[in-house]
Amino acid sequence: MAMMANKSELLELEKGFWTGDAAYFKANADTECLVAFPNMAQTMSNADLAETATDPNRWRNLDIDLKGIIEPGSDVVMLTY
Repeated sequence: MAMMANKSELLELEKGFWTGDAAYFKANADTECLVAFPNMAQTMSNADLAETATDPNRWRNLDIDLKGIIEPGSDVVMLTY
């Protein structure tokens, strides 16, 4: 199935992972996710990832400076920012 989301929809979805609560992660993250941060590069289950969203107001003034979007598969999109 091809991706149907446009750039603004993808950015809003991504922003939700920074500003949303555990319920947002549970509703929008896949069952297993690749997480890539300098001190945390690993795969995490949906439930484990949701547990990281302890303070939904942690990034209220988030501004994502998008550098690129690639679609390596029909059901995968990667954003760089």
